[in-house]
Amino acid sequence: MTSRPIPHLDHRHPRQRRRRLALAALACALLALAAPLPAAAQIPVTDAAHIALNSYWHYLHYLQFAFQIYQHYQQIANQVRQIDNQLRALAKLRDPNWREIQTLLYQLDALMRSGRALGYPLADAGGQFRQLYPGWTPWTDPTAPQQQAERALDTLRAGLATTSQQSQSFAPGEQLLARVRDQMTRTDGHQQALEQLATLSAFSAQEQLLTRQSLAVANNQAAVAQGYWLDRQAQGDASFTLLMTETSLAAYQSTSPGFTFRPSWLLP
Repeated sequence: MTSRPIPHLDHRHPRQRRRRLALAALACALLALAAPLPAAAQIPVTDAAHIALNSYWHYLHYLQFAFQIYQHYQQIANQVRQIDNQLRALAKLRDPNWREIQTLLYQLDALMRSGRALGYPLADAGGQFRQLYPGWTPWTDPTAPQQQAERALDTLRAGLATTSQQSQSFAPGEQLLARVRDQMTRTDGHQQALEQLATLSAFSAQEQLLTRQSLAVANNQAAVAQGYWLDRQAQGDASFTLLMTETSLAAYQSTSPGFTFRPSWLLP
């Protein structure tokens, strides 16, 4: 039986093993180097400039917001003041100084109608004046001169009484003006100033009415006084002329002997 030869070991096998081991060690080393290193502990970093800048902008924003609130407050305060000024301007006088003279005028007119006065309040004052003082007309009523004198005197007395009554309103009028002047120093607002002007205008208009009444009384007295004397002279002359005419005609027509009188201006 033929035996197989036993293979001998190759002398190069150990060398290859060593090479493989070296490559494996190198690969392990490379893997170890490729692995990430453990992270080190992080230290916090503080940026002071950034924090200061952010704080500055925050404070500026707060200041702007506060200024806006202040501006809104100023606007509201201005509106409140405007409304208050408008209310003050539209406020009326609490105690306007008006006066009433209608009663006084009625009293003065009543005085001018008192008695037998020939006053202007009479509805037919002109007709009564013409009837009382007819002018160039002889007296035919023996009581006519007495009536003319009495009515003229009554008219003058009524005018004097009217003037006296009106003079009693001088002091109250001055006191009213004093109150108006005092109130003008306390006038506040346009409306009150306008009412003060209206008060003074009304007072002035009332004074003009009283002045008209005074002028009416004065003219009434002057007309009656002058009318009395003019009518007295005219009626006296007319009565004398009538008397002379009738006397001369009677003497001319008389058949009794004696002196006859006939004025030259009656000759044809």
